[in-house]
Amino acid sequence: MPDDYTPLILVAALFLVILLILYVVYTKKISALTAQIDERARNEYQKWRQRDYESLVAQQTAVAHRESQTQLNQWKIDNEAVIRQDAIARSRAVIVGKVVEHIVPYAPVFPYNPKDARFVGSPVDLIVFDGVIWNFNALLREVSGSLLLASSGFYQLQASHQSAGLRITP
Repeated sequence: MPDDYTPLILVAALFLVILLILYVVYTKKISALTAQIDERARNEYQKWRQRDYESLVAQQTAVAHRESQTQLNQWKIDNEAVIRQDAIARSRAVIVGKVVEHIVPYAPVFPYNPKDARFVGSPVDLIVFDGVIWNFNALLREVSGSLLLASSGFYQLQASHQSAGLRITP
């Protein structure tokens, strides 16, 4: 009888060896697939987190923008009267400055004949041709010219003006 079971035992042993080899091979494949599934799941989770984070940032930015816009509008409402008064005061100052520039030649302290003064406006307020009204022949000769800045305390003549014989009179 022992001879009758030998091929069966060999077949069973071979079968067990094949099963063991298949177990080892498929265990490795299962481990590799599990690692791939874990990696894909981790990547998908990271993508979801990034999208969720960007969505939250966009929502928070929109909320912050709305709040800042609301605060700005409230500030405008609260300070509109002050802003308008400031604009009116600045406008008045500009208008008064322009009027003064035109009136300066008629002031008692103006050292020249008002008829000799010509309003230019920018960047020089007045040009005075001293003595032109009293002496028309002065036009044919050298006329003394002065550049006047009526609204500024700082007077500076460029080199080209100095070479032309012009002077600045404060």
